[in-house]
Amino acid sequence: MSFKEVKDNSPAEQSGLRSNTDYIIGSDTLLSDSDDLFTLIEANEGKPLKFYVYNRETDSCREVMITPRSRWGGEGLLGCDIGYGLLHRIPIPDVTLTKVTPTAPTTD
Repeated sequence: MSFKEVKDNSPAEQSGLRSNTDYIIGSDTLLSDSDDLFTLIEANEGKPLKFYVYNRETDSCREVMITPRSRWGGEGLLGCDIGYGLLHRIPIPDVTLTKVTPTAPTTD
């Protein structure tokens, strides 16, 4: 799942989440599918949640604390869109393989 379009002054922005480059890789609660995530967020309005987030630009993981709340001045409890499904998985790095031809050792 990925964080899409993080809104200004939202709980998502205040927690440091970044649009289109951050991906949820876990939480303190088991998340089997997207419904589990949405249920967790709704059940914890006003309470801090910990997510483990991977950022594809920095190729690093970090813990993010975010407190869902409805009165931040915009839509939703987090203030961002969450993408899920095959199109929102962590992208595979672009790896270029080069064919190496072995050479025979030289003898003097």
